[in-house]
Amino acid sequence: MIEFKNIGQVESQLHKWGEEAKALVTGVARGLSVVAFKYAVEISPQYSGDFAANWKYSAGFIDDSFLPDVVSPSNKYPGKYQDLQANTAFSQGDFPARNAALRANAGRELEFILGSTIYISNNAAHDEPYALLIEENKIKFRPENAQYQGFTVGQTLEHLKDRYANINGSDAVKLSAMRIV
Repeated sequence: MIEFKNIGQVESQLHKWGEEAKALVTGVARGLSVVAFKYAVEISPQYSGDFAANWKYSAGFIDDSFLPDVVSPSNKYPGKYQDLQANTAFSQGDFPARNAALRANAGRELEFILGSTIYISNNAAHDEPYALLIEENKIKFRPENAQYQGFTVGQTLEHLKDRYANINGSDAVKLSAMRIV
């Protein structure tokens, strides 16, 4: 005869462990998506800043909106240089467009629940849609944007693979704490 004692306590502990594991896995998945989003924004080539500023992070749907002229070139050189440098083009990594993308998407990562799909999208266009042209490296990049030369999404996936192919406990905790802003 087999006798089980404290089965209620065992079930309670298993349930608690399952909920903690689910929360950690959700946090890691969310964190990976935040890393991908931030990296795409960071490595985006810039001229007007519209491409970098128009990355969208969404859970469960594709945000295909586009906001032109999100940043002004005069934002590149605030203060005494503003008038002198007002027509200077942005370059890869410049902060005004990056910050605009981060601010516009702040908190959206919290909409992610385990099992939902995260979309990181960009629908930049002026005379014609050009986000896909950048991704496919079908435009001529200025030297200050040449480090990644397009393939923004491909480079982002490579970054995730290189950095997070193996996730340890410390990585899991850091990823779970990641936020867009």
